[in-house]
Amino acid sequence: MHLFTGTHSDYHRPSDDTPKLNFVGMRRVADLLVEIVQATDAADARPSYVEIRRVEQLADAGEGDRPSFGSMPAYPNPAPDGVLLEAVMEGSAADKAGVKGGDVLQQLGESKITVLEDFESALRKHKPGDKVKVVVRRGDKKIEVEVTLARRRAMP
Repeated sequence: MHLFTGTHSDYHRPSDDTPKLNFVGMRRVADLLVEIVQATDAADARPSYVEIRRVEQLADAGEGDRPSFGSMPAYPNPAPDGVLLEAVMEGSAADKAGVKGGDVLQQLGESKITVLEDFESALRKHKPGDKVKVVVRRGDKKIEVEVTLARRRAMP
């Protein structure tokens, strides 16, 4: 299980420090975990172990390398008309094209983006090095840029 309280522009960066901790969210996560442990303990049957295949094994055989856009979408996404990008990583494909944290992603390539799943699906249609049209909303303005998708860094 992976539980977290959401992201912010400094999430997993050196500047992610104590003032940015979501104590209310941490309390809710801790309370949920206590409920799960208590329910598991009170159950008549013990939980069964279910082996989960690694993410790499779940990818389509012909998918190859997934590209990287270089942004951190807001979770949960508050934008009704696209995916709010809370942050854009410095030096990333999105950054090089001029996409900024706070932009709302509305189109990637030929795909309309309204929810996070649309963004993921649109990325999977491309490979590193592809040049794709991207439309973002920045305030009241629609901005169109071309992004050259990067190669995703290997996870350890």
